[in-house]
Amino acid sequence: MCFTEGEIAELKAGFKHEMHFNNLNENCQTEVLTWGVDSNVQVPPHYCTEASIVIEEMNYKGSYSVVTKLSGTVTISVRR
Repeated sequence: MCFTEGEIAELKAGFKHEMHFNNLNENCQTEVLTWGVDSNVQVPPHYCTEASIVIEEMNYKGSYSVVTKLSGTVTISVRR
C-alpha cells in the first residue's frame, strides 16, 4: 500500500476454522479469531509512504476421529 498526504487506511484480518460432521446428530465446531489494526502513518506533504503489517499466528493443529456403525441384513452366498 502506498499512502499520500491525507489518506487513511484501515486493515482487518482474521482466521477461521470449521469442522462439520453430518448425520442424524450434526456436530459443528467453529473457531473464529478476528483482529484489527489502528495505526497512524504520518506522511509529509508531497511524499509517498509505504506501510505494511506482518501478522504471525501460532500454528493450528487439529485431530478428529470418526466412528461408523452399520446395521441391517446381509445376504452371503457360499460357492464350492
